[in-house]
Amino acid sequence: MAEDKYANLANMTIQESAANTLTFNKLATGTAIFEKVAMVIHRIEYELASATMAMLLSATDDAVEVAWTTSNQLSSLAKTTAQVVDRISLGVALFGTAANAQIYERPIIHDLTSLPGGGLIIPSSELYLAMQGESLAAPGYCRSSVYFTYRKIKPEEYWELVEATRALT
Repeated sequence: MAEDKYANLANMTIQESAANTLTFNKLATGTAIFEKVAMVIHRIEYELASATMAMLLSATDDAVEVAWTTSNQLSSLAKTTAQVVDRISLGVALFGTAANAQIYERPIIHDLTSLPGGGLIIPSSELYLAMQGESLAAPGYCRSSVYFTYRKIKPEEYWELVEATRALT
């Protein structure tokens, strides 16, 4: 596989299999782990469905996490987990009566182009969109877009990358 000159765009959706259940959806990257091809992620957009955002307003303990990961064998989407590439975590703080409202902006954009190398580099063979609600009344739903390029790297660099992101778990 040759290196990309222009960015690729992958759009995915995810819906929890049941309310508050950690759920994964695999991105078909078209690469295998032994190809020594890395993915450089330049930008990620998250857009929670309006119904999911509305559920967040129903109680102070409602929350939702959405993440891109290199494994579907995780028990949480904690920021400290090596397999979590990028994530958002949204909750609500309720002030006053129910008549108060907050205007929110969608999509939530993570621009990674200011990082060294123009983005975040990960192994390209396994990438998952994951979601988990907390105390939600129904399954959450999110759309996400990831902008990326493929980069051919040396075998030793690739295996170091695999180890760093624990892509073989």
